[in-house]
This record gives sequence, C-alpha cells and structure tokens, in this order.
Amino acid sequence: MENRVPRKTDRRTIYTRNVIKDSLLELLCEKTFDKLTVSQLCKQADLTRTTFYVHYNNLNDVLDSLIEDALEIATSTDSNKDATFFPTCQRIADMPKYRSLFMDETLSGYIVNKMFQYEKNILMPQLMNDSHLTKTEAELLFRFLLNGSFSVNKALGWDKNDTWYDFQNLLLKFIRGGLGSI
Repeated sequence: MENRVPRKTDRRTIYTRNVIKDSLLELLCEKTFDKLTVSQLCKQADLTRTTFYVHYNNLNDVLDSLIEDALEIATSTDSNKDATFFPTCQRIADMPKYRSLFMDETLSGYIVNKMFQYEKNILMPQLMNDSHLTKTEAELLFRFLLNGSFSVNKALGWDKNDTWYDFQNLLLKFIRGGLGSI
C-alpha cells in the first residue's frame, strides 16, 4: 500500500466551515447551545444538512472547532508575560466574536474543561517548577484559577473596562502573593 500525502484543505471547505461556525455564534446570541439543532444552524448558514454533515458530525464538533479557534488565537497573540498567569478565558475577552460562546451558561463547564485540557501541559509544569508544587497540587490550583477567572470575567460581561483592569491588577497581586507564600 502506498503512503498518501494528506490533501490540502481547499478554500471552499475552509469557507463553508467558517460559515457554519459563524452561524453557530450568531445563533448563540439568540438561544443557548442546548436548545439549538442542526436544522436551525443549516437555515442560519443557508446550506443543506448534507453539506453540514460533509464538514461536521454534529453540533458538538462545530462547538469544539470554535473553542479550538478561540484558544489558538488567544494563545498565539499573547505577548504579555504577566498574562501567562491569567487563564486563556481572560485573553479571549479581547475577542468579541466569541463573546456569545462564553456567555452561554449551558456551555461554561464544557468550555472551562476545554481550556484546562488545552493549557494544562503548559501551565501546570510552570506552577510545579516555580512554586515547588506536586502535580496534583498544581492541577488543583490551576483548576481553581481557571474556574475563578472564568466566573469573574463572565460576571463582568467580558468587557475590558476600567473595572476589569482594576480587578485584573488586584487578581495578579493576589496570585503572585499566594504563589510567593508557598
């Protein structure tokens, strides 16, 4: 059997996948994720169910793709060293495109878990090394920081205003102080 080189994704596929993802974000402004159907998404995207299923298996696949996009963008644009102490959700607050995704109460736990999985291999070793924590301690502390940060950002409407910046400065001092005392 000969080795095949994976085919490059063509522009039409990229365009269609983006239309589907953008349509899901638009629908999330009106309804929670748990109330959406593939039919509603297809209507919003102006495409057939057959076309949808060529690109995705279900709505969760679209959701996962959206979350991955947001995480990749948030981590690739991060140039502030202090921001590495803030979980990704705070960096995503800069991207209004994804706000409806992050405001959906039915998705909060799912999104937080995705962010944990995405960043744990980067931040947990850093916490372990800098603060001499065990793997279990670092994981629990990271979960605490991630869930707390997500909750506070959500309560502030993901708006980066003076209140948000003041609180982030307070939170950074709190984190540094706490880590420094370990």
